[in-house]
Amino acid sequence: MPISSLNHCLIDLLFNLTNCFLQPTQQVNIFQGLWKNPIFMAVLFITSALQCVMVELGGQAMHVVEGGLPAKYWAMSVGIGALSLPVQQLINIVFEILKKRYGW
Repeated sequence: MPISSLNHCLIDLLFNLTNCFLQPTQQVNIFQGLWKNPIFMAVLFITSALQCVMVELGGQAMHVVEGGLPAKYWAMSVGIGALSLPVQQLINIVFEILKKRYGW
């Protein structure tokens, strides 16, 4: 299903937004302070809502399958996208270790 690939890319975008929001602080708790930025939360919510509406109700206008994306593909898209959060944490930890060891 081509829409599944596109949906996966856009779901990844949402998780990447979260990673970018957290990048300057290098914090371990990824949800700490997330709700303190109303503009970021609005962008995240509106992007998520529009993605759901386009995939589920887009029909011929968005060239998606009638009836929307099956739950199996939604779960796969969100699950794969969510993997970017622990991967980014691992990258942060390795970078901090290398920074301390080599003085970067």
